[in-house]
Amino acid sequence: GQAQGMDQLLTFKPNVNAQNFEGNTALMLAADRADPMIVRTLLRAKPNLLLKNRDGKTARDIAQKKGYEEIADLLTPVTATAKIEGRSDGTC
Repeated sequence: GQAQGMDQLLTFKPNVNAQNFEGNTALMLAADRADPMIVRTLLRAKPNLLLKNRDGKTARDIAQKKGYEEIADLLTPVTATAKIEGRSDGTC
């Protein structure tokens, strides 16, 4: 399906942070369409989750506005300490 095609496309190392004329990235468009498989596939390419479109919205903002909480959760940046140690208080 689409996710498999996206996997194949990503083998060519495209710029996943490229923005269209509205400032939207592929990740923002996938978030807007509530497509978790494509979002997960794009996340493997390590896109910049903090990029904003012309409206000042990130991919996470777009998903939240539409009520796509599963997608918004996937797009929540994680701090290095919490990711490595499982803690969010900055301790080891």
